[in-house]
Amino acid sequence: MSSAQRSQRATQLLSAGRKILDAESLAAITVRRLSSDAGLSPAGFYRHFPSVQAFLNDMRCDGFLDLSSHLVGCEVLPGPLNFIRGSYLDKFLEFAQQHAPSFRLMYFGSSDSAEVMAMRLAMFHDFKNLSLQSKRGGRSAEALAIYRWAVLQSLGGQAAHHGLPGFGDVRSNP
Repeated sequence: MSSAQRSQRATQLLSAGRKILDAESLAAITVRRLSSDAGLSPAGFYRHFPSVQAFLNDMRCDGFLDLSSHLVGCEVLPGPLNFIRGSYLDKFLEFAQQHAPSFRLMYFGSSDSAEVMAMRLAMFHDFKNLSLQSKRGGRSAEALAIYRWAVLQSLGGQAAHHGLPGFGDVRSNP
């Protein structure tokens, strides 16, 4: 569901969900809590979302849209590991650390909907296209892009779960 299609109440519920997730945990997101924080009855929640899972999927999609906006204008440097010093990685990890609960929900949540999977795939294709711009085409370039994406996902997970102490030193040394 796009932001333009959402009702004001659905937007209030999603905002309440982000606040709960950031302040507490995923387990604290319940229909009763969301409804109360958004000023609705629990039945009101179901007028906007068919289930808590559908609600969480919308939260995840919003997270991917926020991440995409955060990455606008970034570049990926050529070379198998040089991308670690690129602005894309810096911005990706910055987002993972600043929005750790949302990042964990986006990348490590369970039961992805088709919409969430499409958002993940779109993020990968954007990254792959940036990566391929920095290298000649061909199978090895695509394999390199997939490798980089896997490393990026792993580092993002580390950043979201535990932070990356000392990683700034690696990025600042060309």
